[in-house]
Amino acid sequence: MSNTMRTATAGLLAQQQRIDTIANNIANINTTGYKSQRVDFGDALYTALQNPAQPADSQTGNLQLGHGVTSQSVIQNDRSGPLEVTGQPLDLALDGPGFFQVEAADGSRAYTRDGSFGQVAVNGQFSLVTTGGQFVLAADGQRISASQPLDSLTITPDGQLVAAGIPIAQLGIVQFADPSSLESLGGNLYGASVASGDPAATTATVRQGALEGSNVSLADEMTRLMQAQRAYSLMSRALTTADQMRATENDIRR
Repeated sequence: MSNTMRTATAGLLAQQQRIDTIANNIANINTTGYKSQRVDFGDALYTALQNPAQPADSQTGNLQLGHGVTSQSVIQNDRSGPLEVTGQPLDLALDGPGFFQVEAADGSRAYTRDGSFGQVAVNGQFSLVTTGGQFVLAADGQRISASQPLDSLTITPDGQLVAAGIPIAQLGIVQFADPSSLESLGGNLYGASVASGDPAATTATVRQGALEGSNVSLADEMTRLMQAQRAYSLMSRALTTADQMRATENDIRR
C-alpha cells in the first residue's frame, strides 16, 4: 500500500470516529446530566527522508514524511448543563462540580450527574435508586434507605435527607481533580481512573425538584459534523485518486 493510501486511510478512520462521537452527542441531547465528548487528534509517525542533493553520510536536512493523523483520545466536556425544574421530590441536580455515588452492578463504586432518582422497597425499607436500578450511596458508602417513602423527605442544599426535621442520611457527593479523565461505563455512569484522581469532597449544591440537562450544543455539534464530513470526503477522494494512480502504474507495466 502506498504512503498516500495509508495516510488517507488513517484520515478516514479518524474522521469516522469523530462523526460517531458527534452522532452520540446529538443522540443524547435530551439525556439528563449527559456530558458531550470530542475526539482529540494527533499526528501519526513521521518518516525521516534523505536529501538527494547531499551525500548519504552527511545528511544535514530535516526532511520528514508525514502519515496523516490518528485519534488519540476522547475528551469529555465538563461544562454544567442547564437546570430544569421538575417539581419531583426525588429529582436532584448538582449545582457545581461533583457526582453522585452509586453502586454499580458488580458492586463497585460508580459516579453520575443524572439525578433522576426513584425508590424501591426492599424488606420494608425504601432505597434510593437511579433510573438504571443502581443503589444511590450515602457519604459513608452505604445504600441510602429509610423506613418511610423517600419522596416524603426533604433534601437540603448540602445533601442531607431530612425526615420531620431529623437528618437520616447524607448523600455521597464527590468531585475529581480531572473529571474529563473519568472512564465512561455506559448508562450515564463513570468510573474513576488513574488520570482522574481519587474522589474528594465537593462544595456542590443539591437542588431538589430539578434536573441537570445535557450540555450538548446542537449548533456546535452540527458545525463539527459538517467539518468532519468535508474532511472525510477529502480523504475519500485522496484514497480514490491514489487507487487510480496505482491502476495506471499497473497498466503501464503491461
